[in-house]
Amino acid sequence: MFQIAKNAEGPPRPAFASPLARDFLDCCLRYDPHARPSAGDLLRHPFVTGAGAPVTSSVDGASNARGGGGKP
Repeated sequence: MFQIAKNAEGPPRPAFASPLARDFLDCCLRYDPHARPSAGDLLRHPFVTGAGAPVTSSVDGASNARGGGGKP
């Protein structure tokens, strides 16, 4: 754990993560705390907002960027 914490690259990223998820993780895990985005910046990241996510259609015909079926 000490080696991961002292490694400038941080912990390994999951191989199955999308490029958008990897970018979000890279932002969160920046070694230099002054280079890390604020919580507000991270909340506006496309990975969190769903921007850039593929639009899918649900069974009832509604579109949803997360593919959740169009219902709240």
